[in-house]
Amino acid sequence: MIQAEGLSKEFANGVQALQQLRLSIREGEMAALLGPSGAGKTTLLRLLNGALRPTSGQLAVLGHDISTLNGRDLRELRRRVAFIPQSFHVVPRLSTIHNVLMGRLGQLPTIPSLVNLIHPSKAELLRVFHALEAVDLVDKAEEPAEVLSGGQQQRVAIARALIQEPEIVLADEPVASVDIATATDVINMLLRLNSTQGMTVLVSLHQVHLALKHFPRIIGLSQGRLVYDGPPDELRTKDLYQQGEDEGDEKRTVFESLYPNHPSTTL
Repeated sequence: MIQAEGLSKEFANGVQALQQLRLSIREGEMAALLGPSGAGKTTLLRLLNGALRPTSGQLAVLGHDISTLNGRDLRELRRRVAFIPQSFHVVPRLSTIHNVLMGRLGQLPTIPSLVNLIHPSKAELLRVFHALEAVDLVDKAEEPAEVLSGGQQQRVAIARALIQEPEIVLADEPVASVDIATATDVINMLLRLNSTQGMTVLVSLHQVHLALKHFPRIIGLSQGRLVYDGPPDELRTKDLYQQGEDEGDEKRTVFESLYPNHPSTTL
């Protein structure tokens, strides 16, 4: 479903965001993407949904070479690979229904898309309510987004992704701005999408404890490189090391490589 080989991304300012990444994600997998700020997590997610192009290496998503997609094929890929941004990007004065409907923009020609947003058909409204039901937000369907809590706005963002009927869901720090109880609820919603609908789900997180508790697979990035790919218990206990560039450098555990300033490396 997702296959990367030697994947690298360098931006115009010279920043090397990803370096020689090798990664394979199968259909129906659920994984957390861990790493400090600047590790390349967001860059990887944006590459996976076609928002960015690789500088070098190979990247295939749903059988398509990302480097060659454009136009209609790229729009179709983005429908099948939903992206949930860290910022909720809700329109405050629009209702929950219309915010969710915005997930359908781009799937139709421009004029039909706008007509559908203003005057949705019964079929489109049914799609909306199915998505809202999945995130337990049906009772807020008519409410303007500006009166919703941060956690509820995040659910709107998830529902907006679900209305695309995607095969892959990419979530970029989806619980960065909510409390721990809401964060747990959001993670559980994503877990249900994986278990009940078979969606492949990749979530980038800063909350290490949530990743270790809820996700069967951890993908660790540090300075644009893959430093860990495996189960959470091995990230905590397995004696994996990275050698420093100089012989006198101390060895660092994989967890320390991911979070060098974390107060504890024995989670």
